[in-house]
Amino acid sequence: MDVVDLCTPPDTHHIIAKIIAEHSVHIFCETPIAITLPCADFMIKAVSKAGVKMEVSENYHRMLIERSRFKLLEEGIIGEVSRVYNVNYRHCYHGMSLLRLYAKSEARSVTGACKTFSLREGKVERWDHAIIHFKNHVVAIHDFCSPRPPIPWRRTRYIEVDGTSGCVVNDEVFSLTDKGPKKLKLRPLTVSVNGIEVPERIVIDDEGKLRTVLVNPYKRYMLSDREIQTGGSLISVADMLMSIAEAVRKETEPRYGALQARKDLELHIAMRESSLRGSKPVKIPLTSLTRYERQVHRRYEEKYGHKPLDDALTLTG
Repeated sequence: MDVVDLCTPPDTHHIIAKIIAEHSVHIFCETPIAITLPCADFMIKAVSKAGVKMEVSENYHRMLIERSRFKLLEEGIIGEVSRVYNVNYRHCYHGMSLLRLYAKSEARSVTGACKTFSLREGKVERWDHAIIHFKNHVVAIHDFCSPRPPIPWRRTRYIEVDGTSGCVVNDEVFSLTDKGPKKLKLRPLTVSVNGIEVPERIVIDDEGKLRTVLVNPYKRYMLSDREIQTGGSLISVADMLMSIAEAVRKETEPRYGALQARKDLELHIAMRESSLRGSKPVKIPLTSLTRYERQVHRRYEEKYGHKPLDDALTLTG
């Protein structure tokens, strides 16, 4: 056995990862990497000591549409990035990952507001909001709600990146030119593979003139472009699997990896911590155990009857 898919509940990741690593097996870990930063660091240390690789299945940035947006930003189509907005109704850590990658900088501080609201039939709505300041002066706005509001016009995901000469809004690009504003659109071109429509490339449509932005590296496989419609992506899954496979075969680092996933978790924790402090800004990096993490550890102990870290060494040997 070369690789184990670690897809157990997140509060068990740190213990199971250590067991896997001590058997010299590489790890493909589900998101989030862990429940707190000390638990994530416990995993990272175990993997490093054992000399094995660990990839984390953060998938959003691997989607073709996201890769295409990243490439256009690198080309400077909207100038220097100034603000990033992310509205997400799935999982908070996915949004944090995208905000970091679009900002292309390390976070400096996080201000958060996290609340719950009572819905009909005894259901509870969880709402998280964060303002993230990055070291390069980019400001990011994160908004998460679960369950998704039953409003037809509220999209499952919304991404907006504002720059000094334009903006990107989902699959649309608004660029300021010498002749005035120009609207462009990203869209997939598909080919049929054994009767299944597969994205062959992503192009940008400039009033009927098509320019290739990104070629699908997995176009020979029967993987549909589901991310355009639903946010899921078989192509992302393929990319994650190839990442850990190549890291093991070529003895290189995974394309994302545990340290990147830890940064996503850190922003999530900082947002929750800020909310507990009355929405006061929390500086990044976090240098000590937060009040929020202490709450998480207490819930862990109530659930399992032992502390997450004090007993982890005993349980794993």
